[in-house]
Amino acid sequence: MLADIKLMVSELVASGVMHGSREPDDAVVLDVLVNGEVRCRVLDHGTGFANRVAQARWRGWGLRVVEQLSDRWGMQCTSDRTEVWFERQCA
Repeated sequence: MLADIKLMVSELVASGVMHGSREPDDAVVLDVLVNGEVRCRVLDHGTGFANRVAQARWRGWGLRVVEQLSDRWGMQCTSDRTEVWFERQCA
């Protein structure tokens, strides 16, 4: 289970760094909560990711990995921020 969580976190952070930055020094925020389950969210300043979700599903493995290994996942996009999150029950 821990290996799966590490993989999902690394995929979301890498995606945030690659696709979510407008400027080279823009922050990518990782927020993790452990309370009977692991809830992780990655926030970045990207705006175009929402328009590329369908393409991203077929081009890369990141969202496929999160979809397959998480219990629940989702994304919320606004004009100045993208948040992708997942939940996984602790065994």
